[in-house]
Amino acid sequence: MRRIRARLSAAWLLAGVFALPVPAAIAQTRATLPGSVVEAASIGGAERSQIDAFVAALAPAASGAESEEATRARKELVAPLTGTRPSVAFRQAYAQSAASLLAGMIGSNEPGARLAGLRLAGHLGTGDTVSMIRQALTDSDAGVRLFAAVQAGRVFEVTNAAGPALTESQAAQLIDALKASANADSGAKHAQTVIRALGSAAQMRLRELPGTRSHALAALSAVATDRARGIKPAELLASEETLLLATSIATRSVSEAGTTVSDAAAKAAAELGGQILAITLTRQTQNMMGSDLEADIRLLNAGESLIYFARRRQVENARGNPNSVPQTRLAELLLAQDRGFRNELVRLIGPGSDFLRQFGLPNDRFVK
Repeated sequence: MRRIRARLSAAWLLAGVFALPVPAAIAQTRATLPGSVVEAASIGGAERSQIDAFVAALAPAASGAESEEATRARKELVAPLTGTRPSVAFRQAYAQSAASLLAGMIGSNEPGARLAGLRLAGHLGTGDTVSMIRQALTDSDAGVRLFAAVQAGRVFEVTNAAGPALTESQAAQLIDALKASANADSGAKHAQTVIRALGSAAQMRLRELPGTRSHALAALSAVATDRARGIKPAELLASEETLLLATSIATRSVSEAGTTVSDAAAKAAAELGGQILAITLTRQTQNMMGSDLEADIRLLNAGESLIYFARRRQVENARGNPNSVPQTRLAELLLAQDRGFRNELVRLIGPGSDFLRQFGLPNDRFVK
C-alpha cells in the first residue's frame, strides 16, 4: 500500500502535464531506436538488445523524482511509438523490455511518473499494458481514473491504426472495466471520457477482433442509457453534451456500411435512443420546455435517428429489407409545435409499438 498519494485533479491531468517546457540542451536525445527496429515485422536478438538498451538508458531518469530530466526521459520513452508506425512485434517486445519500468512508474508515489507510465502503457496497447490501465480505472484518485480512461481510448486508437497487440478477450476486459468505471458518481467529465474511449473501440473493423465493435457499442449505449435514466426531466439540458456525444458515436457505429453489429448491440443503441425520447416526452407533457426548443430538438433528433438506424441494422441482420423501417418526423413536429407530436412519439415508443416488439422490449419500457 502506498503511504503517500498525491491528489490529482482532472483539470491538471488534461491541461498538458506532459507538455512542460524543456531547455534545448536537456531536450537532446540520448537514446534512440532506428525506424527499422520500430517498424520490424519480427523482432530478433539484435533488435531485442537495442530495445533493452534504449529502455535501460532512459529508465533511471524516467522513474525518478520530478525534474526536467525526468520529463525529457518520459517523453523519449513514448517517442518511438508516436513518430513512426510501430509494428505489433515491436510494441510487444518493447512492453516486455519495459515491464519492470512500467510497474515501477505506475506504482510510484510521484504523480508525473504514474501518469507517464500510464501514457506509455496506452501507446503500447499490449495485453500486459492493458491490464495496468484496467487496474488504474479503479484507483482511489479520480484524476488517475480519468487519465486511465483517456489511455484506454488510446489503446483502441493504436490498435485500429497499427494492428492488435492484444487478444479479443483482453479488449473485452478493458471495455468492461471502462463501463464499470462510469458509475453515477463519476461525473460528466469522466463519463464523456469513457464514452469517447468506448467510441474508439466501437469503430473497430479489424478481422482479428471481430466482436469488439459490438461489445463496445453495447457498453457505450448502456453507460449513456444509465445516465439518461438518472436524469430528472427538468435537468435534461444540463446533460445535453454527454448524451449528444453518446448518440452521435452510437449512430455512426450502428449505421456504418460494411461492418458487423450484433443484435444485442443494436438493441442497446435503440434503448439509448428510446430513453432520450422518453425524457423528451415527459418534458413536453409537463410543460418543461421553454419557448426556445433548440436544445430539445437536438436531443430529440439524435434519439430519433439512433432508433431508426438501430432498427435498420436489426432488420439487415435478419436478412430483411432495411427500407421497410419507417422514418418518423418527431423533431419536425415538435419544432412546428404540432399537436400530433405527442401521439406520434407514443406510437413509436409506447405500449404495443412495432419498435418494442422488434427488440423484445416490455410495453412499459419507456411509457408507463
